Amino acid sequence: MLSRKFVRIWLILLTITAVALLIGSCSSNTKPDGPEVVNHPPKIEIVNIPPDNSHFTTNPQVYWFGTDVDGKIVTYEYAVVPAALLVASHVDTSSSSAILAYASSDTNISKPSLGKDCKPESCWQQIDVATADNPNKQTIRLFADKDPSISIMQYFFVRAIDNDSGRSNIDYRLYSRTNHPPETVIKTVPDAAGYYDLNDTSTTYKGIYFEWKGTDKIDYPDDNQNPTFEYFYQVFGPYQKDEIFGQDSTGNDAFDYRKVDTNTTIQPNKLVLTSHDSLSANNVWVTKVSARIFGVWKNQPPSDTTRLGYFVLKVTARDDAFVSDTLPAYVPFFTIDAHFENKLLVYVPFLCANSAQLGDIPCGPTVDSMSAFYKRVISAAGYDSSKVIITTDPSGFVERPSKLELAKYKVYLMIDDGNFSHIIDTNYMDVTPYLDLGGNVWVWGLSPFGCYYNASAAQMQSLAQRPIPLQYFDVVGEFYGGWGESYKNRWIAYNGNPPILIPTNEEFLGGIALGASGMPSFDVDSAKYSSIYISFPLPPAEWRAAPNTNYFVRSAFSEPLWLFRSYFGDFVPDSLQSYVTGLQGRVIGLRYDSRVFKTSVYGFSLYLLHEEQADSIFAQSMRWFLQPR
Repeated sequence: MLSRKFVRIWLILLTITAVALLIGSCSSNTKPDGPEVVNHPPKIEIVNIPPDNSHFTTNPQVYWFGTDVDGKIVTYEYAVVPAALLVASHVDTSSSSAILAYASSDTNISKPSLGKDCKPESCWQQIDVATADNPNKQTIRLFADKDPSISIMQYFFVRAIDNDSGRSNIDYRLYSRTNHPPETVIKTVPDAAGYYDLNDTSTTYKGIYFEWKGTDKIDYPDDNQNPTFEYFYQVFGPYQKDEIFGQDSTGNDAFDYRKVDTNTTIQPNKLVLTSHDSLSANNVWVTKVSARIFGVWKNQPPSDTTRLGYFVLKVTARDDAFVSDTLPAYVPFFTIDAHFENKLLVYVPFLCANSAQLGDIPCGPTVDSMSAFYKRVISAAGYDSSKVIITTDPSGFVERPSKLELAKYKVYLMIDDGNFSHIIDTNYMDVTPYLDLGGNVWVWGLSPFGCYYNASAAQMQSLAQRPIPLQYFDVVGEFYGGWGESYKNRWIAYNGNPPILIPTNEEFLGGIALGASGMPSFDVDSAKYSSIYISFPLPPAEWRAAPNTNYFVRSAFSEPLWLFRSYFGDFVPDSLQSYVTGLQGRVIGLRYDSRVFKTSVYGFSLYLLHEEQADSIFAQSMRWFLQPR
């Protein structure tokens, strides 16, 4: 038998259910016995700020007030229409009802849903009440003429939409505006050495960068208060230099923008690319103030050889009154279409010593012998037709290969034999665009990244703060033993005593090849290192190993090729440890495949190798560079 308490609970639940069913059977838009409830549309009124018939030289802030008695306003829509359009449509502009009838017609001013790409004067612009900072106050973009003396009359229309899609009445004001056209400035000065071009960007190639801006010093004297300008940019080309350059009054080359045909169809193939708003199907005006340009050669016939041509960037600024610059900005630049049609380019920046410098290479016959050695090794490896740039000038001056020259070769080799490195940061900065493009760089020299000994001790130079060694060669540190300075400092301790023949501390005897690389181990030629370097003045000692050799600290992505073989082996005697570094087993050569480019760096002298070993190493190195991925 059920308890009374249990029965009472069930009666309460049944009552609640019945009431809920009764309520649910009634529509929210109907009365129990009557017709549907009619939604009352919202109302809107423009506050008299700014008043009717106001004139402006900049875009005004317009205020309005909307109400909805039975819901809420979710959207405001506004449109700006030049008065001339109403006159052309035979609207009686003296009649408010005729003006409002024009604005109410979707034929004259389209709904936003009918297309984002309609012209500003024929499309309602929407303001989302939920997301706008102040939906009842907006800076309204008015039209103006390029001629500052002409005032454009225009109607501003506004309406509200509620949560039931009900539209309010339309309110309007008549305003006018004059304006001064903006000026366009291309901020980027083109690289005088030219630009490489690819059909697309990649992990390393980012395109040709240009930056610009708009100014309006008359309407907006303070740059910090400039409106948001829009820009239309185009690229034309290729041109030969004489097609777009003339001469100025002093006889110097001068770019003539009038030679760039942008308005006729005389040379329709000269238009390479144009700006485009990604959010709009037809709009070419963008707000971004920079672009990375690429693929400028894609419309040209295919080529198997490297070529260059001049292109022209044209940028036009448009201000907040839809008025564009009457004289767009132009800048010519030349680009290189690289094809790497040749195999090897060799650059040797010799810098010999005219005076006695410990461990350096003296000017004279030795330098000529080294030059001949390099050429024989290159020829023996099968690359005798390659271009070799060598200087024997004591100043070491030789013009570095240009971007255009580099683009013609698959592999660029820099050789440097001597005490101090002559391959400097400028050389590496020259080749980074070439590497980004997919070229290959091989460095064979002493202290290739410029790590020299100091007067007091051996040193390790961290290259972590220099992006090029790590990014392009996978090298984070380079070591130089300081052999010469430490030897001289040790001899000074014996001054005033009878001469004592102490052991010299140069160490390098050759390279120990590592497994999978396929490279041979090698020995340095003792006859060469005993004869080519300037010797110690005191004490009289013979060379017993090669000086100046480096080792590298690498990151995880490169492949080590050889380890340092030291005169002292794995164990430096206790009596020598104060001035002998002990470099046995350190990496002296490595290579790196980034999957875009290949690089390799060897930290020992090419000339000190026995010639047949040099031939073998050279040939195998080139096979690695040229093998397809």
